[in-house]
Order: sequence, then structure tokens, then C-alpha cells
Amino acid sequence: MPPDAPALSPEQTTALLDILSHHETHREITSFTSPDTIAGYGFPFDDDDDDDASTPAGSTAPILQLLLRRLLPMPGLRDLPRAFWAHVRTLLARLAGADLSSSYDKGSLGTRRVLAAGSSVVLGGVAGGLLGGVVAGGEEDEDGAGDLEGAWGVVLHLFPFHNSDHTNPSLAALMHHILVLSPKGPYLLKLMENVHSLIPYKMIRQTLRVGNAATMINTVTRILLAKLSVTSVTNWFGLTRSDDDGMNLVQRIIALVLSWDASEFRKSADKIERASASAGAGARARAAGRHDADADADDDAAAAAAADDDNPPTEEMLRVIRAYIEEPSSHHDVVRSASERNGQSIMTEIFNASNPHLNARLTEAQHAQCLQYYSSLLSIRDRDRITDVFCRQPPDVFTRALKDLVAAFSPMIRTIHANIDLRDHFDATQAFVEDFIKTSRPKEGADHFSTEERMDDDDNKEGREQEQETKASTSPSVQDYVALLMRHRRSLYRWLHALASQCPDIWESFRVWTDETLVQFRKNEDGRASVPAVLGRLYAGLDPDTQTEVRAALDRHVAYLSALHLVSRARMRDLAAA
Repeated sequence: MPPDAPALSPEQTTALLDILSHHETHREITSFTSPDTIAGYGFPFDDDDDDDASTPAGSTAPILQLLLRRLLPMPGLRDLPRAFWAHVRTLLARLAGADLSSSYDKGSLGTRRVLAAGSSVVLGGVAGGLLGGVVAGGEEDEDGAGDLEGAWGVVLHLFPFHNSDHTNPSLAALMHHILVLSPKGPYLLKLMENVHSLIPYKMIRQTLRVGNAATMINTVTRILLAKLSVTSVTNWFGLTRSDDDGMNLVQRIIALVLSWDASEFRKSADKIERASASAGAGARARAAGRHDADADADDDAAAAAAADDDNPPTEEMLRVIRAYIEEPSSHHDVVRSASERNGQSIMTEIFNASNPHLNARLTEAQHAQCLQYYSSLLSIRDRDRITDVFCRQPPDVFTRALKDLVAAFSPMIRTIHANIDLRDHFDATQAFVEDFIKTSRPKEGADHFSTEERMDDDDNKEGREQEQETKASTSPSVQDYVALLMRHRRSLYRWLHALASQCPDIWESFRVWTDETLVQFRKNEDGRASVPAVLGRLYAGLDPDTQTEVRAALDRHVAYLSALHLVSRARMRDLAAA
């Protein structure tokens, strides 16, 4: 750095760390679509890696591995066997190798992309605090009025909304954004409703009445994880020894919910196929009519005009799309790269790779329906392959991972079951889920779109804009979610009080883990070894022109973060006042 070049200010350093941590976290999350990321992740998926290592050196996802290392010492998780992480690694590798569709192919943000972006924001913020550190307040004199006043100021600074009446709006705003403001909100709510309707709450509640903890755990495990098939019967008689045939209750819920979801997309695809077949039959009839001297010209013109108004894709176009979906992932990557490189629609490149002459007679209306058809088929295929990964592919590592999870938490569950009546808390959880789903539904009289209509965002764009005001007045508000949390906060307080008073050993173990985890967020006293200091040295090694560009970008991000903080604070104050 030149002698007269100023160093980065603390605000600029914080902005730089924020940019880098969020960018890297998002990259790592999206990279899990590649099997290479899972193979090079390291501990705990890699048996040869040293679990005592303090830094995730050589990992393909260093930020995520760093966060996982901080989570692993949590009571219960620290008792998981290495076999559990091997099963998780296998599941992730299967998902990565399933060639699931990308948002680019569908032309809109998919659910997985939205969840990846949201999780990268949360995890990126945690990673930024972990790497950058939090300045400690130092020691205070408990007998000094000035120090007590200063300490109270620190509390107000760190927790500006320091009771449940002020913290609830933050969580309520997050719920509102995910389930109301997000385009995928109604879809996620529908998934929650389907899963909730299939959970056997009454059967599980009756099992919680069993006095013996081991019997209770074994019964609940059998309800959720026991498989029902011909092979399971022969296994019980000892005639066979195969644990991979059939599905357990959890897998059946997953398969059934995804099949319901896929059926909605199948309706959309079938609608386009029927229109295409009808138009093709009409075209063939008109062509045959031209050779008939007695054909009525007026009827032909009327039929042709009707066909032009509908203008569905041809059967050949749909056949090309279906054939392309069955191609290997390497071919999909080539076509996707060509689309990005040439700045053309993915549908145009699909036809170029198979039958280029189709693009010559592809109308705008046909192009839109082809994209919708392609997106529907991809959604159906994705759900089938996700079901295969979790429910059908042998060996059944998903069930084995769940059993390992139950075994690791069994000692904790035994202690809690011996000291706390879990039925009341289980009922409270069920009541909260039902109230949460009810609150998230549009209010009566809302003019909302069906699941099938939501698949075609482009066609519904005008209608959405026209009904935006009506939707805003009938959809749940942030205040509705605040009221939801206020109604059920006593249930949470009762659970925390019961756990702290009746199970002090468990409570103490979580307190110790929390203290040890929070220590990791302390600002590094060794200034040279801290991440902000490293960023400062990297900035100093840049040439003057690049430094100027970096400082300008950081100043813009500082202004953005400042404005975002002010808007967030103002909204939270308004919600708290309301």
C-alpha cells in the first residue's frame, strides 16, 4: 500500500467481511449439487479426517464445516456414531448424483434455490460473526453506578428489544416473509398441511403414556421406522434378512406428499399434451379436407382461426422435450452452457440440439407453453428422484441414519421421560402447528391462485398485479404471526421451566455447550491473527487503482447495511408498538 493510502475503516472491514462470508456461504451451499463437494467435505463425513483439528483445512466447504464443528459438541449430537455421518454422506451424494433440475432450466426461482438463498443469508451472518468476532464489553464494577449504567447500555445495545413483546416481531416478520411475501409461500404451506395430516399424533400420544422409557422409545421407533412389506413378515419369521425392502411410516409420508405434489404438475403437463394432440388432429383433418372437393371452405377457415388462437405446441416439440429430459446430465450441462453463452432461451437451445427446424416455426405462445411443459416434467422427475433417494434405493441409509439419531438421544429422552410428562408438551406442539397453519392461510374471501395456476407465473403476472391490493388486505399480516407467538409463548415457558427444574443435568450440559460456543464469537485478542487484520493486509497488497475500486464498493455496501439496519429497526419498533 502506498504511504498516503488510508487503511480500511472498521465499517469498511465489516462490510468486506459481510460480502465475502455471504458470497462464500452461498457458493458452498449451491456446490452441494456436485458429488465432488461431498467427497471433499472432510470431517465428520471423512473417517480419515482429524476431528480434533481446529481449522477445516482442505475442505471443499470450509465455512459450512466450520459451523458444523461448532455444532457437533452439542449434547446428543456429540454422541452420534461415525456410521451416522457416513449415512448422511451417502444421502447427500445420492442427491447430488440425481441430476435435479436448476432454477435456470425452469426459468424461475425454485423452492430449493429459495431455501438455499435464505439459508446462506442466515449462515453467512453467523459465519461473519464467528470469523470477525464480537467486541467484549470488558469488566464492570458491580458497585459502581457508572459501570452499572454502562453495562445496562450494553444490554440495550445488544438486545434493543429485550423482552418477548419485542423479540416476537422479529420471528413473526421472518414467518410472514417466507409464507406470505415469498412466491413459494403457498406451496410450502401446502407441503406443511400434507405432512401434518399424515402424522399419527394420537398414536404417538398414547405411546407417551407408557411408563417404561425404553419401551416407550422402542414403540415410537417401531411406529415411525418399522417397515410393512412381505419381506418384513418373512424377516420376522426368520426366513429372510433384508432390511431394505418396503417403506416405513416416515418414508411413506415423504413418498405420499411428493406424489401428491407431482400430480399437480402432471395435470399441467397433461393439459398441454391434450391441447397439442387436439390441435394436431384438427390440422390433419383440415389437411385431409383440402383434398376433398366437397369440403366446406368456411368451416376450414373457422377451424384454422380457432387453432391459431389456441396455438399449442406441436406433438413433435413435446416429444423432443421429453427425449431431452431423459438425456444424461452431461448433455444437459452442454445445452445449459450454450444457452448462457448465446443469450438464448433454454428451449431454443434444446430444439437446436435436436431439431433446429422447430425454432423456425416456434411462436411466442408455443415457446411459453413449451417452457411450462418442460418445467412441469422437471418438477415431476425431481420429486420421483428425491423419493428414490430417501425411500427406494438400497441400502436404506435414511432409515439407518434415523435409528442412529434416536439411539444417540435415547439417554436424554430416558431422563426427560422419567421426570416430565411429555403428553402435555406434545399436545402443545400439535396445537401450535395447527394454529400456525391456520394463521398462514389466506383469510376468508381471499381471491388467491390455485397450485396449478401458480406454476405459470408469466401467464398470471397481470392478474397478480391487478389483485395485489386485494391480496394484501386478505393475506395474513405480521401482526397475525405476532399474535400467534403470543398465544403459544406460555407453552414454551412451561417446557423450559420443566426442563430446567426437573432435568438439571441436561439443562447444565446445554448451558455449558452454549457458553463454550459463545466464546468462539469473541474478538481475537491477537490483532495480527484475526480475520479483519488478514483482510486489511490483503487490501494493502492491492495496487492503488484496485484499492480505489474496492473502497468505492465497500462504501456503497456500508451505506446499504446502514440503511437496512435503520429500516429494520423502524419496522421492529412499529410492530412492537402495534
